Amino acid sequence: MTALHEAAAIGDTQSCEFLLLSGESDPDGEDWDWGKRTPLHVAAAAGHVACVEKLLEHGADGEMRMAGGWTPAHCAAENGSVEILQALVENGASVKKKDNTGDTPKRVAQIYGHVDCVNFIERLENSDKEVKSRDSETDDQSRVNTPSITLDTMERPETDMEESNLDEDTCEINYSEEEEERERNHSSRVTFLLT
Repeated sequence: MTALHEAAAIGDTQSCEFLLLSGESDPDGEDWDWGKRTPLHVAAAAGHVACVEKLLEHGADGEMRMAGGWTPAHCAAENGSVEILQALVENGASVKKKDNTGDTPKRVAQIYGHVDCVNFIERLENSDKEVKSRDSETDDQSRVNTPSITLDTMERPETDMEESNLDEDTCEINYSEEEEERERNHSSRVTFLLT
């Protein structure tokens, strides 16, 4: 266990900041003797909000996984800390990732009876669904209002081989009679959606 892990474990925010500013400690340093826990995992599991915020402020990865696939959000959910879940979300970390057995932080909170954490994560899920729904409605509306053009009678421009700089021998294409007939009768039904 590094000095930064120890400071995070006891909630010593000043020592965490000193170690991070000195460059002596990696905010994502894994403790291999403790299941690859980072200082952020340790602080989240212990419920030390100020240390979590300080570690995130100094670039700790809020989605880093320890042994078993737990993220700091799993640790916070086990501890019942809505404040830490909130800090993780505010710093761009997901609180919905599954561990190696398929459990999410929400499921961990349910197992440990932390209703506040479950409610917080459900509110996030519901707000995400609302945003996706609004985005979907906007996309659907733009499709309805976007004109489409059907090119049924598109003609190919004829070029005069003498006017071009191309040698007539190199541009010769030999079609069979069947292919020529199909080419003449083919009506392009490609619809372009203008966006």
